[in-house]
Amino acid sequence: MSMTRTQRHALAFAVINRVADLSEFWTELIDEPELEGVDRAEAIQTIADWLGRLPGNRWDTRLPQPRYA
Repeated sequence: MSMTRTQRHALAFAVINRVADLSEFWTELIDEPELEGVDRAEAIQTIADWLGRLPGNRWDTRLPQPRYA
């Protein structure tokens, strides 16, 4: 059985919310050597841009707004 539209939107918001947690606790949660020295603001904006393509219209205000082309 496939998810309903409402369920997909709720799942998308759950992901957005977890990424907002990542943004808030960046130094505690990011431990990948490849990401050492990466600018947090740039990384979070990039992720927000990716997440902006998810279904639904809910957003966590701890994240910047996605940039749309």
